[in-house]
Amino acid sequence: MSSLFRRCPVALAIMLLSSVAASPAFALPQKSSKEGKILVEAMELSKRFEAAFNSRNAEAAAACYWNDPRVMLVGPDGTVAMGIDAVKGVYAGLFSAAESLKLETVDGTYIVHGDVVQWIGHVRVTEKMKGAAERTYTLRAVDWRRKIGGTWVYVSDTVTMEETPGAAKSLYKRLGGYDAIAAVIDEFIKRMDGDPKMKRFLAGLSQDSAGKLRQHIVDQVCAAAGGPCIYTGRDMKTAHKGMGISEDDWNTAAGHLVAALDAFSVPEAEKKDLLAIVSSVKADIVEK
Repeated sequence: MSSLFRRCPVALAIMLLSSVAASPAFALPQKSSKEGKILVEAMELSKRFEAAFNSRNAEAAAACYWNDPRVMLVGPDGTVAMGIDAVKGVYAGLFSAAESLKLETVDGTYIVHGDVVQWIGHVRVTEKMKGAAERTYTLRAVDWRRKIGGTWVYVSDTVTMEETPGAAKSLYKRLGGYDAIAAVIDEFIKRMDGDPKMKRFLAGLSQDSAGKLRQHIVDQVCAAAGGPCIYTGRDMKTAHKGMGISEDDWNTAAGHLVAALDAFSVPEAEKKDLLAIVSSVKADIVEK
């Protein structure tokens, strides 16, 4: 039941694939005058994107990308957002869930390949998502950009999350990663569906809708735990308005979640941390 988890698309990584701004950290190899002109123009795109990202403007961020079904973002977990609508949706979901975001360039190199420019480097992200603590992390990014219709745009991006030396492991990693979280959620949904009292919250769903609901829950937990996932569903208050979820319903569902965690022998510390995330959205869900 998606009502139990916080909308917290922490997996920023997929969105920060290409944002860099010209700075002394950039390595710019010697180029011909023609290539030098291309570099100057291509670097302006980085400034546009960084400004859009730091102001949390989804329209402006999406405008930095190729308006074509083939434009692609590839996240650290292999998740692919393809097409301008998907790109825009990723940014809109991220920005709506963030209280603050800051993107800074660490280092990077521009490489000219004819009329295409590649950037390879690192960016540092500081984020404060709603209901979560502030965190800072580094991403290694590779993007390809080209001048199309008189405007430089991103065509393809790939990103990987880099570990901070000495940093504590995220809850996502302590839980065992994506597959472990998905297994717990599948067990939770099975227990909810098998409970005559709670089955009504899942009744009437087609196979496709049930699959989407399951994926939303997995993405929410993964993102809230600090993993490389993005939740694209509605906020909890909107999603559950009018459902009449009671305190007793909440407690029953929470019990099924605890049972699912216990079924996979999740340690007490990790269980406690996850339940704290769940409890933080209770006021948005319980109506009576």
